[in-house]
Formats: sequence, C-alpha cells, structure tokens
Amino acid sequence: MFSHLSKRSLAFRLIGWLALFTVVLTVVVTAQELISVYRRDMTRVEERFDAVRQSYLGAVAEAVWVVDRPGLGVLLDGILRLPDFRMAAVHNEKGEILASSGKAKRPGDLSRTFVLTYDYRGSITRIGELTVVARVDQVFSRVMDEALLVFLDTALKILLTAGFVFFLVYRLVTRPVAQLADQARASTLEDLDTPFRLKRRNPNRNDELTDLVSALNTMRSKLHESYEDLNRLNADLEYRVRQRTEELKEKEQRLRMIFEAAADAIVTIDEKGTILAANSASASMFGYELKDLVGQNVSLLMPEPDRSRHDEYLAAYQRTGKASVIGRRREVTGCHADGTEFPVELSVSEIETPDGHIFTGIVSDITERQQAARSLMEAKEAADKANAAKTDFLSSMSHELRTPMNAVLGFARLLESSKREPLSDKQKSHVSHIVKSGQHLLELINEVLDLARIEAGKLALSVEAFDPKELIEDTLALVADMAVRHKVTLEDQTCVSPLPVIEADYTRLKQVLLNLLSNAVKYNVEEGRVIFSVSVLDEEWVRIQVSDTGRGIPEERQQSLFLPFERLGAENSHVEGSGVGLSITKRLVEHMGGAIGFKSVEGEGTTFWVDLPLSAHQGPLRPKLEGKDTDKQIHQNDQPKRTLLYVEDNPSNLALMEEIIDERADLEMVSTHTAELGIELALSRKPDLILMDINLPGMDGIEALKQLRARDETRDIPVIALSADAALGKDPRVELGGFHAFLTKPVDIIHLLETIDRCLHGAAE
Repeated sequence: MFSHLSKRSLAFRLIGWLALFTVVLTVVVTAQELISVYRRDMTRVEERFDAVRQSYLGAVAEAVWVVDRPGLGVLLDGILRLPDFRMAAVHNEKGEILASSGKAKRPGDLSRTFVLTYDYRGSITRIGELTVVARVDQVFSRVMDEALLVFLDTALKILLTAGFVFFLVYRLVTRPVAQLADQARASTLEDLDTPFRLKRRNPNRNDELTDLVSALNTMRSKLHESYEDLNRLNADLEYRVRQRTEELKEKEQRLRMIFEAAADAIVTIDEKGTILAANSASASMFGYELKDLVGQNVSLLMPEPDRSRHDEYLAAYQRTGKASVIGRRREVTGCHADGTEFPVELSVSEIETPDGHIFTGIVSDITERQQAARSLMEAKEAADKANAAKTDFLSSMSHELRTPMNAVLGFARLLESSKREPLSDKQKSHVSHIVKSGQHLLELINEVLDLARIEAGKLALSVEAFDPKELIEDTLALVADMAVRHKVTLEDQTCVSPLPVIEADYTRLKQVLLNLLSNAVKYNVEEGRVIFSVSVLDEEWVRIQVSDTGRGIPEERQQSLFLPFERLGAENSHVEGSGVGLSITKRLVEHMGGAIGFKSVEGEGTTFWVDLPLSAHQGPLRPKLEGKDTDKQIHQNDQPKRTLLYVEDNPSNLALMEEIIDERADLEMVSTHTAELGIELALSRKPDLILMDINLPGMDGIEALKQLRARDETRDIPVIALSADAALGKDPRVELGGFHAFLTKPVDIIHLLETIDRCLHGAAE
C-alpha cells in the first residue's frame, strides 16, 4: 500500500513538521498551565500562613505568658494538622525553644516567623516568636503529576493526528505525485505527444493535482514543439556551419594574402622563442629565405648581446609575468643575414592559446625615418641658429642705431633748450621735426627689438604686486597731449573707487596701456572719446578696459589684428605706426599670466580689455617711486664743483655729454674712451660720480665696475651704467653688479640730470 513512500516523502516531512509544531505548542501551553498551578498552590500556602497568624497567634501568646507547655504542644499539633505544614516551634525572647512539633526543616521549604506579644495591664510586651515551616515538595509533586497527565494526553493526540494526516497526505498527494513521476521517468523524446494521466477512482475530479497534470501536459506539448523546432534549427545550423566554414577559409586566405603583402615584417614565436610563422617582408628585411626562418630561434634576427640574452628574457617573463617589451613600441636594433645592423621599431603582442602562449612581433625598418629625423633636427638647429643670429643682429643693430640716435636726439634737445644761443622760430620748428622724427624712429627700433626678444624667449619680466593707480595716472598723462592734438576726450573712470592690487611687470604693463591708449587716440575721430576703466571680475582676476568711439575694425580684418607688421589697411594713412605694437602687447600680457581681447563694431568703435591676476595681498603697499624724488636738486651756484668721470668710446656721445654737463655750473667732467683708462682716472682724480658705458672695447663696463668695487679708493663712488642695448637693464650682472642706475641711449637729458643729482645727493649723505 505504501510502496511509493521514501524517507524524502512529503508525508513523512509533513508529519515531522506537524509533530514538531504540536510538541512546541503543547510544551508552551503545558508550561503556562503548570506555572498557573504552581502559583495557585503557592498562594494557598501563603493563605494558610495567614490563617495560622489569625487563628493561633493569640492562643500561643497566652500559653507562652502563663508557661503552659502542654497547651503549647496541643496548639502546635493543631497547626501541623493543616495541609502542607511540616514543623512548628515556639521560642522565647532568649531564643530558647519552649515547644516544637513536626519534622526538621528541609532545603527548599518555606518558613514564616510571627512575633508573639502580650497585653499586660495596657502595655504590649514582646514575649517570643512562632516559626511555621511549609512543605514545598508536596506542591512540586502535585505540579509534576499534572505535567505527566498533560504530556500523556498530548502524546496520544499527536499520535492520532499524525497517523490521520499521514494517511491523508499519502492518499491525496504522495501517491498521485509518485504516479506522475513514474510516467515522467518512463517518457522519451519519441512519445512527447502522449499526455500524463492520474489513476484514481474519479478521473474527472478538479483539484490542484488536476491543474498540475494539465500544466505538465502543456509543458510536454511545448517540449514536443520545441523538439521539432530544434531539429529544424539543427539542420539549418549545420547548413550555416558549412557555409561559415567556407567563408572562414576565404577570410583565412585573404588574411594570409594581407599577411604576406604587409610592408612590415611580422614574426610569430612560441614560448621557447621558435619562429612559428613569418611573412615575406620578414625574409626580405633580414636577408633570409622564408623557409630558413621558420623553425629557427628568433634571436637569429638580433645582434649581440641581445641574441644571447633573449632566451633568458623569455624564461624570466614566463616565471615572473613582468614584461618590458610586450604591449609597447620600442626602437631596437635588427641584424641582417650579412651581419649588418640596422634600426627597427618593434611592437610585441601576446596571445593565449590552448597549447600555450604565442608572441607576435611587428617589425618596421626605421632607417629612413631616423635619417629624416636627423635631417629635421639639423634643420631645426639651423633654424635656431638663424633665429639666434637674427636676435643677435637685431640687438646689435639696435645698439648701433641707438648710439648715433643718442647723439642726434641729444644735440637736437640741446639746441631746443639752449639759452646761450637761442634759435629762431624757424630753426626751432626744424629742430622740433628732428626730435619728433628721431623719437618715432627710436620707438620703431624699440618695438622691433621687443618683438625679437619675445620670439627668442629672452624677454625678462619682473612680476610684482602693486597698486596700479600711479601707473594709470602716469600713462594717461603721457597721452593727454596727443589726445588734445587729435581733439579726443579722455575719460578716466578709475578715480571713483579704490583700485585693487594686481600682479604684473610695472614697466611692461605701462607699455601695454600706453600702446592701447595711444591707438585709441590715433585711430579715433574728431570730438571722439576714449574711456579708461578698471573692474574686478572675480576673486582672482581684474579687467583693465580701453574703449574708443572711433571707426572700428572691419570684421574680415579682426583675425589679423595681433599679427606683427599688420596695420589693417592703415599703411597709407596719416597715422604713424609699424604694426607691431598690438602683437607685442598681446605677448607681453600673456607673459605676465594675463589675457587680452577686444570687441569692435565698424563705425561705432572698439573696446580692448586686459585681464590680469589679482594679488593675494590686498592691503596697502609701498608706492612705486620711479625716480619721483629727483626734484630735490642739490646743486647750487655757490657750492664747489663736483667731478664727473664719463667712460665712452663713441666721440659723438662724448661730445653730447660734454655739452650737457657744460650747462651745469656745479659739474666738471673728465672723460676717457676705455675702461682701463677709466679705472686709472678714477684712482687719480677720485671723481664724485662715474658714467660708465657698458659696451666698451677691451674690458666692458661690468668688469670695470667689479674692479672699482674691489679697490678701497673707488669702492664707494656711485656708478651709472649707460647702454644702447635696453635688454642689459634686466641682465642680472647689471641688476646685481652694484650700479646705482641704468640709463638707455638715447638718453633723456632731464632724466639723466635728475639721476646724476640723485646719485650725487645719495653719495653726499
């Protein structure tokens, strides 16, 4: 009957879980019942203690007072006749037993002690104690008896319930499911169209098992359909595999053709370095027959010492997994069959196969590439030399042009300011044209030289934090006369609020602003305006802005605005210029860590802006002096003459300086044309001041200064450096060499005299 049962049967599992649940539930309920019974019996014991106190305490106290020992014994026996009491005893105030009855107290028994008092003539007197002991073991015995009855009752219920459930589960679930399992195990792919059936008395019964059989039959039908589809797909797949195999053969043939036609050498080796495959380019590149390469060790294609080390490298890679070649392009040396070595570029990739790792290397002959690289390097070196030569030429030409310009402008200014032999108005006009033209030529020389320095990367900047207020005032003052001549109004919008501290090169920023302002004036219209403003963009940047109401820049020409020597169609206009100012301005701003931009509308005007970094320190700074204290002239007609030594090799410049100093009654000049003679004159004449040209024949002015500073007699004489090369002003040898000032030729006569007075005044102090 139970042939379908097994240890894994649902019936057994269900009975087990049911029994476990019943046991747990019975234990919980029984425990609650036993606790309730225990509490009830313990409450009864307490009630009996209370009955003793109420019924016997007075009689016992009376017997103790009259010392009626027989009466005490009768009373104690009466107490013990109450249920659950084991022993009763009476003690006097001294702890002596007056009477006792029953057995001795056992561990676990409960006891209560009552105080005995007696009212003697209105006074309550304590006369002893009554101790009563109750047996708890009888309570436990009753509880255990009841627990046994509950357990037996529960066991019987579990047994009957389990048997009934077991029968139901087997009849309703286990046996039908086992039948279905037998039918499923007996099924094959050929009889998937035969449905499952349940063998029971009422086959039309509709329940969960009926649904299960229906679902299994539906699945069986779908499996049958899937099996048919699988057969069809299998046939189609076999056809596609055959077709794909043919395509792979064609692709393999095509790849083989590409492999053979590749211009670079392709070599495949195994883990031991043996060549497994190579293309024709490999054979021609290394001078071997293709059949002679396959099977050889790849080290054959390497010169020593790489040839001897290659196997060690492969072994180390397989041992550690660390590669210095795989996955990278490297330039190495290959070895031709005739022993000739040639440069190659090698890239190696690793492929993992079922038989182990293989390595494929692609080798390119880079002989021609290296030759081209060498040619390119030689061309670059030649270009660098040419650029350096250009820079040297421009620097030299600047010096050569500045030197005569110093004499031309100097003598012209002397003629303008001469009071001994005043010029006529016509002569003054001619001299004024000479000064203006010479000054314009000097500006062109300076611009070309600045552009050459920037292109050569030799522009020296001194970026510092400063308040731009003074710089802006000086720059606006410099273009004020030009604005008046062009009938243009200058509007300074920076005076309404304090200006932020910026970081830039003071002199170069002044050059930038002067260029932008002069352009805004020159290319403006009559009665036009130039607006200068400063605004803070954010916590890191400040914007300096120059706007004009001029003609504007045509859109098609705006891309060429910052190109050198590009004047945007103004080449034939009356406005003077070289076309390099904006190019220099842009590069100067970028070298100072800033940016420059513009916006222009033709017919309306142009706005240029320069963005510069704000200084981290925004507190008060020491103002730039720039020689502002030179108004403190110290020469007086009644003071003795000061001696000035001028070391200059150019006769024109020497004559100019003589004329300049001759205008000063407080100065006497001595001169020489070499540094060596200048040192001798300094030692013999002890001059108050020395003007030293830097570019002298033989010893230059820098070395001469070193020798002057090395001698006690001349160490403290102030020395002013002069040079037509403005770049020397940033030369560390000049800045740190000990010169008191540096002046660029052509010299500004007023600035020269102010510098002389300042140095003489400092020496006197």
